[in-house]
Amino acid sequence: PGTGTLESHGIPKNVFKFIDSCPPNDIETLRQMFAEKRKVAAVIIEPMGGESGAIPVRPGFNKEVEELCHENKALLISDEVVCAFRLHMGGGQAYYGYEPDLSVFGKIIGHGYPSAAAIGGKEEFMKYCAAGVGGGKRAYSGGTLAANPLTCAAAYNAIKLVEETGATEIAGKAGARLAKGLNQVFEKYELPWFSYNLGGTLHFHTSCLFGLSFDTPGHVGQLPLRKKFMEHIGAALVDQEIISVSGSRFYMCILHSDDIVDET
Repeated sequence: PGTGTLESHGIPKNVFKFIDSCPPNDIETLRQMFAEKRKVAAVIIEPMGGESGAIPVRPGFNKEVEELCHENKALLISDEVVCAFRLHMGGGQAYYGYEPDLSVFGKIIGHGYPSAAAIGGKEEFMKYCAAGVGGGKRAYSGGTLAANPLTCAAAYNAIKLVEETGATEIAGKAGARLAKGLNQVFEKYELPWFSYNLGGTLHFHTSCLFGLSFDTPGHVGQLPLRKKFMEHIGAALVDQEIISVSGSRFYMCILHSDDIVDET
């Protein structure tokens, strides 16, 4: 929170007058932002919270955002790149109980097959998505490999396999088992760390880098130290043949049996 343009070098500054960010879980600040701005086109949310739930959303927050968007005639866009089929077969929107106007999906829909990504939503908005030359209002959404048959087949069969095998539930149980085991280890060795899972996405906070806010005096100077510590954790895990994401989280799958989790 509060990083602003810190990680957006190269993007023209005048672009930022059309976008803004709201602190996590702060519905009142979002409400104030709607009141202060002439018109808001859309609000984009990551269902679990930023960085795959590194800052988890509180219960009911996404639904409150949906209601606020509709009150102000703004679109709600659900970023399902991480959540879809990993958290729930219906995505984060089904898990948290809200209905977006548009949803975006990443490579998970094709299980990593090249050029797999998608956008979907209500017909009243999707009708404006089109490729090629034509009249009327339209949002160009074409591409060289858009809707190619091989990727569509991969996406269909990947989603079908996840549903038939119950992979989402299996990965979720593995995540819960690992989070519980990690917390027991942290407690045993009196480490000031903690772990939790959101379905098959598991977080373990050591330096708590994502707990920093650049809106809070004194937090900015802690960023390099905490980031370096997290990198050391990641390197130490690799040394033990355990691959993490940035030394702070794991993504579980159906191959993570109880034995593998317990050994980890």
